[in-house]
Amino acid sequence: MDGVIATGVLTYSPKYDEIINNCYVALKSGKRFVMTDFKMPTGKTKIFSPLLLSLSKSLGVKKELMTRHPWKSVEKYFEKSYFKEGYGGFVYLSVGIKK
Repeated sequence: MDGVIATGVLTYSPKYDEIINNCYVALKSGKRFVMTDFKMPTGKTKIFSPLLLSLSKSLGVKKELMTRHPWKSVEKYFEKSYFKEGYGGFVYLSVGIKK
């Protein structure tokens, strides 16, 4: 496989770690896994978390989902990884590169 892009989906699966590992195995050497999703912020913007949860209930978002950390699986499986937060820590980008 030449690349994987996951946008806003892996947090919904309780098996995200297994999915990310399967993506790693399927990727060719030198190729990338790219994921972006929502997360609970850890900084000052954390006070807005209840509002975010309330607004996103119609999308199936629950507090349990917001405490999952799929980017840590990217760091675990990929030899090179990159993590960047955005929008006050509510959104992240995680990239893994297979050697």
